[in-house]
Amino acid sequence: MYVCIFVCFITKAVHVEFASDLTTETFLAFFKPFVGPTGKLIELGSDCGTNFVGAKHILKLWCSEAIRWCLDNEGVIWKMNVPSSPHFGGLWEAAVKSMSIIRGE
Repeated sequence: MYVCIFVCFITKAVHVEFASDLTTETFLAFFKPFVGPTGKLIELGSDCGTNFVGAKHILKLWCSEAIRWCLDNEGVIWKMNVPSSPHFGGLWEAAVKSMSIIRGE
């Protein structure tokens, strides 16, 4: 069992989804519904897991020129940590650590 954790950098609210695998498709299945009701997304941060790198690539492919222009116009950016540097993750890495403790890992 895997966990997908979303952390709001404004309210520090945490949203947790349980996943059966670490594929890009699974991440996107959780990401799309999460972004809709939460309002405007300004910045998305993640580690450099292959599922996130793949999702970033797929999201770029899905976006038409008009959508890409709109995202660029709104200033939405996806920042990825430097590989092997979880200390750059801050809030979301703290949530990952908490989830690991809860799961007994």
